[in-house]
Amino acid sequence: HTLSGIIRSDDNGRTWVQTPTMTSGTIGLTSFGTAIFTARSNDGVYRSLDNGITWTKVLTANVFSPTFFSSGSTVFY
Repeated sequence: HTLSGIIRSDDNGRTWVQTPTMTSGTIGLTSFGTAIFTARSNDGVYRSLDNGITWTKVLTANVFSPTFFSSGSTVFY
């Protein structure tokens, strides 16, 4: 079985499941506090506040090679 996009493990990496809405196009991933951010090529930046179960688009943009950085309470893309 092949998984693509964002996959997550709830048991320290023993098993993995694919996140249903992030199945392809993911080119960057970072966490900040309790939030996870991902960039998807030609789509934008998404945020999850529930460990990757659901995702909300927070920026619409053509993304090609993202770099995420955080300082204090600010996340830079």
